[in-house]
Amino acid sequence: MKSLPARLDDTVGNMPTRHDFSTLLDGVFRVDLDDVPAGDLVLVKIEQLVSNEVQENFSLLFKGPIDGLSSQGIYRLANERLGEIDLFLVPVKKDESGMYYEAVFNNFLIG
Repeated sequence: MKSLPARLDDTVGNMPTRHDFSTLLDGVFRVDLDDVPAGDLVLVKIEQLVSNEVQENFSLLFKGPIDGLSSQGIYRLANERLGEIDLFLVPVKKDESGMYYEAVFNNFLIG
């Protein structure tokens, strides 16, 4: 896992935005567990929750294999264009085509 930044500002200033993810809709994200590949997730939906001059709040919905990750937690995802990112993923539903996971972002807009 990545080490924590010395200051919260170091993290906040580097958080991907909804726009960053919008270019990756239907893109593949490789999931690694303790540096061992665990499978692929596909970004299937981006939902804008709140957007104003102070914050941007949005959620991402990923679809994975039906027998994929079974518990919520922080997972390292890698995407060819975005690079690596650690996300807190929560399983939110399962159907005949796969398991779905949600990640929610609350980015404060720093001027």
